[in-house]
Amino acid sequence: MIPFWRWEAREAGLGLESPFLEVRGVAKVFHVNGSAKTALAGIDLTARRGELICLLGRSGCGKSTLLKILAGFLSPTSGEVRLEGAPILGPGPDRSVIFQEDALFPWLTVEENIAFGLRNRKLAPGTARGEVQRFLDLVGLDAFRDYLPREISGGMKQRVALARVLILRPKVLLMDEPFGALDAQTREEMQGLLLDIWERLSHTIVFVTHDVNEALVLADRVLVMGSASGRIEGEIPVSLARPRAKDHPDFLALGCTLHAALRPS
Repeated sequence: MIPFWRWEAREAGLGLESPFLEVRGVAKVFHVNGSAKTALAGIDLTARRGELICLLGRSGCGKSTLLKILAGFLSPTSGEVRLEGAPILGPGPDRSVIFQEDALFPWLTVEENIAFGLRNRKLAPGTARGEVQRFLDLVGLDAFRDYLPREISGGMKQRVALARVLILRPKVLLMDEPFGALDAQTREEMQGLLLDIWERLSHTIVFVTHDVNEALVLADRVLVMGSASGRIEGEIPVSLARPRAKDHPDFLALGCTLHAALRPS
């Protein structure tokens, strides 16, 4: 069966390998207490439909700032961002964001949190229930549908957060260190779940992380941001077959390359 987003792209005559997210010359300067601080300086990147890109860098290098510009939460000081040729001028339903904090509504159940975004879609009740059931099953939470957020684990909360945005069928999923607060085992489980969902639904993902192993487990390409420059200093394709074994010599070699790229010059 062809995943529905990939099917829609094919039927629309859009090449799956064509760049459709473009960042051109994006800079961001913040003014704090009368002084200017450059967070981003001339960022250029493109992403193909269905590509999974990791932005890798140390804290403070501008990764989250770039993600917020892609989301439309911040405007660049200069440069532009385009999605399928149209400029991104603010937030939109074609882009969804998941942060490290799950931001669930504590008074709503798992099922109600996932269904929340459909309220403005004017779907028939049966259609809406079917969609919610589909995404409950997709993230493995059908048995917890009536639980409140305080009654489930951190990993489960992130599953709810993931389902809540994916049910809206965004073209781009923007993820800002979403698994950073989880324990090591749960983090690996969430990485596996994300890859499984990505392979099923074929959305484009821009994933921010400072963890080299996480970037290599997930990414088609890793973009390395400089620790102080606010620029993308390197791009490393990851052609290893999935699932990726962390003890494989090629995985270890790429890890050494990325660790070296992250060291201050």
